[in-house]
Amino acid sequence: MSLKQWIPGSLAALSLLLLGCSQEGIKGSTSSEDQDRTYILQTDWYAQPETGGFFHAAIEGFYEQGGSKFEVRPSTPKMINAQMVASGEADFGITRIEDIMMARARGMPLVAISVYFQKSPLALMLHESNPAQSIADLDGETVMLQMGKPFHSWIERHFDIELRAIPHDYGIQRFVTDASKEFIQQAYLTNEPYSVAKADVETKLFPLGDAGYQTFLCLYTTEEMIQTQPEVVQIAVEASARGWRDYLTSDPSKTQARLMELNPVLKPDHVNWSRQQIIDYRLVLGNHSWDDPFNAIDVQRAKIQFELLRDMKIVPADFDWEASFTDAFLSQDS
Repeated sequence: MSLKQWIPGSLAALSLLLLGCSQEGIKGSTSSEDQDRTYILQTDWYAQPETGGFFHAAIEGFYEQGGSKFEVRPSTPKMINAQMVASGEADFGITRIEDIMMARARGMPLVAISVYFQKSPLALMLHESNPAQSIADLDGETVMLQMGKPFHSWIERHFDIELRAIPHDYGIQRFVTDASKEFIQQAYLTNEPYSVAKADVETKLFPLGDAGYQTFLCLYTTEEMIQTQPEVVQIAVEASARGWRDYLTSDPSKTQARLMELNPVLKPDHVNWSRQQIIDYRLVLGNHSWDDPFNAIDVQRAKIQFELLRDMKIVPADFDWEASFTDAFLSQDS
């Protein structure tokens, strides 16, 4: 896999520094001042299994074992983590690769440093009785979704269909109470289907990742953090990957309890169901295995997302999309 190296002019020095860190071990490589500081990893939503790997890494001490203190903070709908990271209110954030590109197009110096979901959790949710067998069968159908988002444009372009899109109300009530069983809406594989099932409504799901949508979800930071504290960035990448592997392959009970503490609407069966959805749909791994560099950034997939944004005229044609990510902190051994 050909991976983009970021900031060519400074790459040699950065590579030598990271090599020295890896030879001596990441632990202990930060200064005493940095070791006393707590770095903020700001998530993009309330505490939930979709961010469980980061909370798990913090709970199990993986960041501190690397040599730095980290706090993983949940978000709210009113918080914009890109602005928080760009302004220095937080040090790291998580989002989709196209969101990094759009932020950079607006002047925010953000850079993706690793992937935590290789597959998008987005899906279209239909009633089980709906005769449609794939997204291609939805031409002319009314679908409630986030209108104007890149995935909306991708669906119509990729399948050569036109949806009768209506604005998402961020609920499931219209779906659950639809007597015609024709209502279709955007959903997350890890969320809405659980609540709908609790209402005794049967569904079918068309996951966008399985249908070919190429986005991936990233851990990111700022250009300044990469240039001035590469050792801390390395810790963030390695400990987060370790957190996701351990959260999905080992006992998650402490992390599940913490998620429910931070987000009291969650119940044990919900967090366990959501975690299993992440495993079953291979959202973290995608086509990788745990022995692969499962947090690697795929340049060709990033390019596809740039081309989608370019064609939507969200970013200019001459936008430097390759500056939106770096693989300098990614181990080829995972």
